[in-house]
Amino acid sequence: MANATRGWAVLFVMGSAVACGAQEPVGESSQALGVADERLTPSNLPADTCDAPGTKDLIDATGTVDTDTGCDAVIVQGDGAPDICVYKYRTVTLSGGGLRGVGSRALAIVATDTMTIGGFLDVGAHATVKGPGASDPRGFPLFSDADAPGGSYGTPGGLGALGSAQPAPPYGNDTAVPLLAGASGGPGYVDPSQYPSLPGEGGGALQLVSCTSLVVTSTGVIASGGGGAARTVFHGAGGGSGGTILLEAPSVVVDGILGANGGGGGGGECPRDPSPPQDAHGYDGTPTAGGWGGALNFLGGGIGGNGGSEASPPEPGQPGMTRPGGNKCGNSGGGGAAGRVRINVQAGTQPALSGAKSLSPAPSIGAIATH
Repeated sequence: MANATRGWAVLFVMGSAVACGAQEPVGESSQALGVADERLTPSNLPADTCDAPGTKDLIDATGTVDTDTGCDAVIVQGDGAPDICVYKYRTVTLSGGGLRGVGSRALAIVATDTMTIGGFLDVGAHATVKGPGASDPRGFPLFSDADAPGGSYGTPGGLGALGSAQPAPPYGNDTAVPLLAGASGGPGYVDPSQYPSLPGEGGGALQLVSCTSLVVTSTGVIASGGGGAARTVFHGAGGGSGGTILLEAPSVVVDGILGANGGGGGGGECPRDPSPPQDAHGYDGTPTAGGWGGALNFLGGGIGGNGGSEASPPEPGQPGMTRPGGNKCGNSGGGGAAGRVRINVQAGTQPALSGAKSLSPAPSIGAIATH
């Protein structure tokens, strides 16, 4: 991560902690951390995260942050939830450019003082590239009947064109504890050597913590969209579900965009071997809407289902043409479900969301814990 500097490093494994670097003593400046004489206890992270101030700032970082390397701390959630890669700073200010998270672990960024997001922070999936912490398919078999639902998360994914294979059930909860990411859609055909149809992957898991205040400005965008089904030959695959965005601070203001929308399902291809080969990929979920389903300008192929968003649930794929003998050709995949957005603020208060440009899906609201 460009311009990224670190204040502490602790590896948490199965409830134990091993110090990898000395923490600064808590001084007078730490009195600003948390609420009054109390300090914030973040979800999913160690209770003392806000007790010692960070030592460095993160200012206008751009590029890629890989959650598999360079973490200040690694939190093991267990029970099938991804590990969390934590970066801790004094202040965080992202005012331009873009920062993208990748890797097998979920991503948490902590500011012991203020956090301001005025640029683009992306933990979404991009086609077949998972967002940070995203899982393999949850409960999907290989669909020999070429009927691929979209990935589920906050809701079930969209049905495949035939409607015979049910999407996996929703999982997780509105508290974002544990911190989970999205899941991939179903594969559209079981023989990748002949007719590969690659599903969209799940959006990533992101937790942003400020021990004083967190602001997403009018130019700020935080995105965890599901991936669109990447390639379609014959039958379309399902889109990936959106991931998780968790914001925690005593005071939260959102004037920009928070989006964890589903990816679009792949369109079908019929006849199965056009020349040249066609590509009816679905589109990644955008910060403000579900990804479009893939479509071919080719006779007989079904259109993939759009990904889910605050405005609409994930849509089913459409069947292709019926061939002689009653067999269908070119069935398409369902859209991926929207993920989850959660905001925790000081008890008895509400986040300031009236100026937000887009919140999709609508966030659930909770109270931060303190000690």
